[in-house]
Amino acid sequence: MNAYQLNEDGVIVNIIVVDDLDVFPNLINVDDYPEAKRGDSIIEDTLVPLPEPEVNLPALKLAKWEEIKAFRTNLLNNGGFPCSGHWYHSDPAMKTEFLGLKLKALETMFAAGDMEANIQIDGTNTLVKTMDNGYMPITGTDILAIVSAAEVQTKNIYTAAATHQYYLNISVDTANYSYSTGWPAIYGEE
Repeated sequence: MNAYQLNEDGVIVNIIVVDDLDVFPNLINVDDYPEAKRGDSIIEDTLVPLPEPEVNLPALKLAKWEEIKAFRTNLLNNGGFPCSGHWYHSDPAMKTEFLGLKLKALETMFAAGDMEANIQIDGTNTLVKTMDNGYMPITGTDILAIVSAAEVQTKNIYTAAATHQYYLNISVDTANYSYSTGWPAIYGEE
């Protein structure tokens, strides 16, 4: 038969197979308390279940918020952003390149130059690789639109994260809070 082995405090420490309950001290037939489990206590013939561990809600919310921030960062760096029928890379190196090209466009604009002309570096047209594997010559007007689209995508991603943080903080089921919806589209989802 199966038997619960109790310690001196009446806590179930083991389940063993025995022929007779008198073989060892502190044995109780499993059939007498079928719902019991290791860690429960049997005191004066009464089953006392092991209390559920307390949930550290602030730590749980902080851990979930860290997941949301990591998801946000991944979208910011890898999700791309749409502009004028193309998707552009959103990693930090490309954003830096876009800002440099924006400065060239602003120089052209302030000098009353042609904003529809291709931006040139060292006398050659500048090409920007898109996420759909194309290379685009970039005009001053194009780069201003691209940087603006990147700013909008960044704002929308941060807004979605802040919205999830708000709902996470008021959630009654923090452990199962899902932050998988409500984000702006990324490359491949459009």
